[in-house]
Amino acid sequence: MKWLINKFILCNNCGTLGIWAVPDKVIYTDNLNEGVGGNCSYGLFSTTIRIRPKYKSDMGILNHEATHSKQFGRLFWAHSILAKFSTKYRLLIEIQAYREQVKIYKYTKVSEYNWIVDALFLKYNLNMSRAAIKEYLDYAFIDVLDKYKG
Repeated sequence: MKWLINKFILCNNCGTLGIWAVPDKVIYTDNLNEGVGGNCSYGLFSTTIRIRPKYKSDMGILNHEATHSKQFGRLFWAHSILAKFSTKYRLLIEIQAYREQVKIYKYTKVSEYNWIVDALFLKYNLNMSRAAIKEYLDYAFIDVLDKYKG
């Protein structure tokens, strides 16, 4: 799994170019599932980001959802199918999106993203232990944490 993280998350060209990678709009609404701060929904060839109004100034959540928009732009509907049916793919795309969120928050300690471990364990149906999820996050986030250490 770590080779997948190296190839698809820690690479320099993981995003995509083109208009399909840019969300059409950002909507601020509380019409989201309980416990969700934001989401990215996919149209025929576009994406829409929805964020709770209380997180309007939270650039971390916006970048997290914008990362999902780029992921959709890379694979279009294959992204949605893989995200629904592949736990490995779902883990990879969430690690990549949370990595962008962690960059915005400028975390410097592993303990600062324990909430992400819990979120991945409880909300994403990954069929993995918290310890396994944490191991992948530690691997994928270490350079980001080091960057902001004072």
